[in-house]
Amino acid sequence: MNKFFIIILVLFQTGFAQWEKLSNYNYGETGILFSVNDTIYAGNANRIYTSTNSGNTWISSNPINDEISFIPSAFKQGNLLFAGTYTHGVYYSKDNGVNWIHLQQGLSSTPAKSIGSFAVRENKIYIGTYGAGVFYQELNNLGTWKQFNNGLSWNSTFTINSLYHNNGNLIAGGGSSASLQLNRNDSDLWEQIDFVPFNPNGTSLLAAKNFNNKLIGAYSQGIVYSLDSGKTWSIYEGIFGNYERADIVEFNNKLIVMLSKAGFVNFYLSDYNAEKWELITQFNTNFCYDFEIANKRILAATLDGIYFYDLSTVPVEDDIIPNEINLEQNYPNPFNPATKIGYTIPKAEKSDAKIDQYNVTLIIYDILGNEITVLVNETKFPGNYEVEFNGRNFPSGIYFYQLTIDNKTLTRKMNLIK
Repeated sequence: MNKFFIIILVLFQTGFAQWEKLSNYNYGETGILFSVNDTIYAGNANRIYTSTNSGNTWISSNPINDEISFIPSAFKQGNLLFAGTYTHGVYYSKDNGVNWIHLQQGLSSTPAKSIGSFAVRENKIYIGTYGAGVFYQELNNLGTWKQFNNGLSWNSTFTINSLYHNNGNLIAGGGSSASLQLNRNDSDLWEQIDFVPFNPNGTSLLAAKNFNNKLIGAYSQGIVYSLDSGKTWSIYEGIFGNYERADIVEFNNKLIVMLSKAGFVNFYLSDYNAEKWELITQFNTNFCYDFEIANKRILAATLDGIYFYDLSTVPVEDDIIPNEINLEQNYPNPFNPATKIGYTIPKAEKSDAKIDQYNVTLIIYDILGNEITVLVNETKFPGNYEVEFNGRNFPSGIYFYQLTIDNKTLTRKMNLIK
């Protein structure tokens, strides 16, 4: 433990020198940075840039529209690449940016054309806007956006700072009060969940994500977390400062939270309990919009391009993670209507960063072998996870749930009784 704090002290002493500019990315202000599998996407001015080698080289898309000067959000779904612009709506490409199609029918106002976030649930894509709430449309029939604001109760004209899909639910953060808006898969209404046990005057939720069945929120005053699926919330008291931008990313079965405002950006590290956070680095920059982790480096999207920080110098205590895949019996079983399923992703056999993550699916089948829903379909780090299955829309009977991690598969039986 002493070693940890000595290294933290060294980080403070060396400060800015720990950060270096990505020399082969010379495209200026970058508003979005995310990855899908081994590909990194960066949004700058009116183009999307991609890298397949952790940011060492970049390939530019064709210009989206010469009138666009900033891309605050982007999203990849299958072969579709979406770009959310500021005041120009949504564009998408079927060929990784060679050709762009304007997708703004239904977005009539300037706030509705300012896109800050994307999320996909089943066959629908959703967008969060800076001033007009949430819109959606069918992925297999792209054309017109439909408003999805029933029940939103914010005073800031439905400004959405974050939009996230988790286990069938949509979570939206925004407005002028510290709250989450939750939309359940079987409802067309939003419901408000207050997430701090004090009066959050002037605060705003900037990012919200679910990790290992724990909700983590980054807001303008710091970090909040819930260990009981959102029923109660706590705030970490050691973080202060009127932040304007935030993001949350997994790293080696841990969480890293970015909190940014004009002048500097802080990066905090915690384990999955999200009860203790340590400042691992502080970066003096005009502004940091977003970040991603690739090849054990933090990549930070700033007003001046992309900077990187080497995470290999940050000691992280290893979690106790089994060496074998495991699928637990659901609990309760029999159940009505909901049950929880736990599973374990084993440690990687090698330390190569490219195999630190696994392709994971968890699928529910009926007794005839028909697929009825997909609970998990994403890449994940080794660790212990839990997901909920709600059978309210399915008849009583025997069901099977099947976990596949790369080429290994486990199946168990469960009983829904109504």
